[in-house]
Amino acid sequence: MLAPLTNLLLNDGCVTHGIKVHYRTVTVKENTDVANVTYEVFVPVLPGLALSPNSRSHWRRKMAATKELRGYVSTFILADVRQQKWPGLPMQRAQITFEYRVCRKREGPDGYARPRDPDNAQAALKGLIDGVVDAGIVIGDTGQQLTIRGTTIKEVESRQEEGIAIAVEEISTE
Repeated sequence: MLAPLTNLLLNDGCVTHGIKVHYRTVTVKENTDVANVTYEVFVPVLPGLALSPNSRSHWRRKMAATKELRGYVSTFILADVRQQKWPGLPMQRAQITFEYRVCRKREGPDGYARPRDPDNAQAALKGLIDGVVDAGIVIGDTGQQLTIRGTTIKEVESRQEEGIAIAVEEISTE
């Protein structure tokens, strides 16, 4: 079961079903200089090892971790959408880019996915894409509605800076 938003935001370092959440303010950039609008959001969540394509986890464990990731991402984005009243949502067509921010410093095994290559990072983020759709940013995640531009991996200095930066750019339907 997903934590209510108040619990999610008040618990620093909440760990459930392999999802690590550190509360920080979610920031949004709206680029209105061009015809298309881009929303950038940093969600301080890392998927659990069960979501890694190299994991040998049972399907039920993967399903629970995916559901948890999807819910947290949707909750973070929905809270920000409501607070800042983003215009033009949901997008009919969009392209999405991910920046997977990980810390490689050894602090002991903690059960979170820190992939070293973009393919594994992308595979672990399916639940995150579903969360973006659930939040109402894009109508759906089919190939006609959402294009995945890519995933990059950036190393950060501390575990407190880990998370996923999401950039969703509207594609004109003309």
